[in-house]
Amino acid sequence: MFSTALNSTVNTNPATAMTKDEKALLEADPQKIQERFIALLTAQMKNQDPLAPADNNQITTQMSQLSTVTGIANMNKNISDIGKTLESTQTLNATGLLGRAVLTEGNELRLVDSKGAQFAFDLASDAQDVSVTIKDVTGRVVAVQSLGSGDSGINEFTWDGTDQNGQKAPFGKYTFEVESNSGGNKVSAKELQRGEVLGVTRSAEGPVLRLANGTTVKFSDVIGVN
Repeated sequence: MFSTALNSTVNTNPATAMTKDEKALLEADPQKIQERFIALLTAQMKNQDPLAPADNNQITTQMSQLSTVTGIANMNKNISDIGKTLESTQTLNATGLLGRAVLTEGNELRLVDSKGAQFAFDLASDAQDVSVTIKDVTGRVVAVQSLGSGDSGINEFTWDGTDQNGQKAPFGKYTFEVESNSGGNKVSAKELQRGEVLGVTRSAEGPVLRLANGTTVKFSDVIGVN
């Protein structure tokens, strides 16, 4: 009898423009759902056939459906509120990284001054022999260095910017590859790039960190902080 009650839409004033999102929020609001239902129920009762009055069982069923719909609407609103709170918390946590260096998966490093370029790698297990190969943007090998042994987990290292001939390499962008082994067996090594956090912005995927090397990384991709 009231099967259209829960799906009816609100008649809006043509002079009042609403976006699709605003209209969706209005129609999903639990209070608005109840108001529409009561209005339709009242109109139905006023216009019912006196010789065929409304069935109480049907009214009870519709009221039960209303309770379910408004309950779902309330639940969706609560979930949305929780999501917004988590997003705000993530952004607040991300701002705590300003001025600090973060590690993310990647093999890029930038030589910008005489202090050298820092990078890191994550070893799956202890390694007896670890070496790093540094290449320029053309893929040419600039330097190969033996780092000695390495412990399981994250290890950090600084390339002093010296090439294979003992000369200072030009400032710019480079890549590095880490190889490690123990007892003749290869040990898995994951390259980690390092960058100082200069700024934080919000995005649909969460906070994004702007690094001093000119790149950006997602807050969720941060592996280590120092």
